[in-house]
Amino acid sequence: MLDQQRMQSQMMATMQMFSPYANGAAAPAGFAMSPFPNPMFYPNAPFDYSQQRQQQGMYRMQPHNKANSNNAGGGKKSNHDVLMDNLHVKPKTNPIETWAIPGPESQVNAPDPAKIRNIHIYDFDNTLFRTPLPNPELLSTSAIGVLESLNGLHNGGWWADPRFLLGTGNGYEEEKQVAWKGWWNERVVQLAKMSWEDPDSLCILLSGRKSASFTDCISSIVEAKGLNFDAIVLRREDKSGAGESTLQFKNKIIVDLLKFYDQTNSITIYEDRPKQANGFRRTLKHLSSVIRPDLVYEVVEVYEPQTYLDPVVERDLLQDALKAHNEASSKGLLHKNTRNARVELVSDVVYSGYILDKINTRDLLKLLYESELIEPPNVPPTSNAVKFDGEAIVTNSKGKLPSNMANDLGKRVQWKVTHIGQHDSKIWAVQVAPVDESQQVITERKIPIIILAIKRKTNPNEVVQISEWTPLPDPITINTTIGEKTILKMNTFPRAKNNTKN
Repeated sequence: MLDQQRMQSQMMATMQMFSPYANGAAAPAGFAMSPFPNPMFYPNAPFDYSQQRQQQGMYRMQPHNKANSNNAGGGKKSNHDVLMDNLHVKPKTNPIETWAIPGPESQVNAPDPAKIRNIHIYDFDNTLFRTPLPNPELLSTSAIGVLESLNGLHNGGWWADPRFLLGTGNGYEEEKQVAWKGWWNERVVQLAKMSWEDPDSLCILLSGRKSASFTDCISSIVEAKGLNFDAIVLRREDKSGAGESTLQFKNKIIVDLLKFYDQTNSITIYEDRPKQANGFRRTLKHLSSVIRPDLVYEVVEVYEPQTYLDPVVERDLLQDALKAHNEASSKGLLHKNTRNARVELVSDVVYSGYILDKINTRDLLKLLYESELIEPPNVPPTSNAVKFDGEAIVTNSKGKLPSNMANDLGKRVQWKVTHIGQHDSKIWAVQVAPVDESQQVITERKIPIIILAIKRKTNPNEVVQISEWTPLPDPITINTTIGEKTILKMNTFPRAKNNTKN
């Protein structure tokens, strides 16, 4: 068993071990090695950064008083107002006994409040476990929007339908045998283990996933890894949680734990989503100012590379989910809040041309990074972050191959990369030419190019404004296949406003 001082020392050592700056490289401003304050976990890989986390919003801190409250006019109080008004009311029963899902430790062995000095709370998805996300290379932006919406499909979509989590890796049965090896954020796993071993700390796994759908699944994943928690808390589908957001649900649990375990000196929350993290900070700041002025609180934002399902598996799971949705619609079984009566999955050609082998794309991105023409990616990504590409020499940026290339579909063509350049730190590209100079090629631009990276909201046509091209001392050979880049879209047919049966 570890005492508190030893545990904090090991937490610092763990973070130093996994830090990309552990070897003496200069750390960026705002990075701290210590778990207190504000450490940032993020990958060493230079090109694979989360697109989902670029839509970052900040909560403005507002003093909580009646003048600023939404209830100032006497209307119905918000969930947040009710939560804040009850800060002085200690729960009659242990929140663990109230909220935890059944398990070997939860409910039976809830720790004694008199012995707990620290609370450590771990989010599940993309904090502790590297949960696959909808693949933007497979699905259109609008399709991902339908899939991630809780009201788009009958079973709730990506985050509410267990089939997508169970499809991780090689599937539930095979992954269970190897404890989902490779799908864990091992840095956070190590911290969770130390939290569990510390007798002064309460160790909680807190997820916004619904208990009715995910109790067995998440319990099995955690058990296979050999992880222990004082409680695993998932959202219940009862009237007490009706209409509340994930942030509201988690804040309610956090506040209840702090009120019941009133001898705690500190709370640390590990979370991957910036909006959630900011919401926790807002609540904890207010709570500490009202009832716990000595409370030390920290919200650690965890950044991991995105992971995806096998594309074939993802497509099959999606087709199954749409089939279940459409069958429920035909039988009048859709939930009253489900927006779409019917949803169809269709394939659409995004562009066509000479598609690079994946290994060659990686080679070109490495070339770009080593050229020093581009700054290292932002961590965390910002709204104008760079999107890395390097996938094709485009023939038609708006759709299918021209008719005079239809018979060449699947044909292999070798190219040599001759020059590299950039414009205004917004777009980066290389010039290429066929290895066989006598070979006829058809490209969208007179001089064939490959866009390697582009700042978001930049028009790809700005590539023509690159005026300085640097010749490569040793041209690189790349392999391509003539083909078409396809993406899956969803055609949705909304339900009639006055009809909740189909």
